[in-house]
Amino acid sequence: IQGGGADMVMPKLKDDVLKQALASMSAFIGSTRYTESLGVSAANATAKKREAEGERTGVYDFRGLSSAVEHCNEVTLRYGIRVASVNIISAKPADASLTAQLAAAAVASAAAEKAEIEARGQAKALMISAQADADAERTRAAGS
Repeated sequence: IQGGGADMVMPKLKDDVLKQALASMSAFIGSTRYTESLGVSAANATAKKREAEGERTGVYDFRGLSSAVEHCNEVTLRYGIRVASVNIISAKPADASLTAQLAAAAVASAAAEKAEIEARGQAKALMISAQADADAERTRAAGS
């Protein structure tokens, strides 16, 4: 709420809109998965999969922030107020143990992803080898 003396005219309405914006942001943050969003590599690794599933993976998720604005406007539009945007400037957990747990979860997630990539690579190599063996057998059978 900016300009036009809104601070003086309707302080209660301004406070209510700010509280609704905070509630909408709280709902957004409460539905966010943090374990894959701590590092760039962790975020990039699962972003497409999570996006396809419609799952939020970080506090800087544009679609999630847009849904927070929509959530906020569901209430504020009743009073003639439209919230244009809600932004997160920075985010840092106040609890140091939470930060440590999130970091450990991100490391575990990255390790699991690495193992999955290695397993997929091995499976692909086995498929290529099996295809080559099958082609060799067909060639031998055709030549005999």
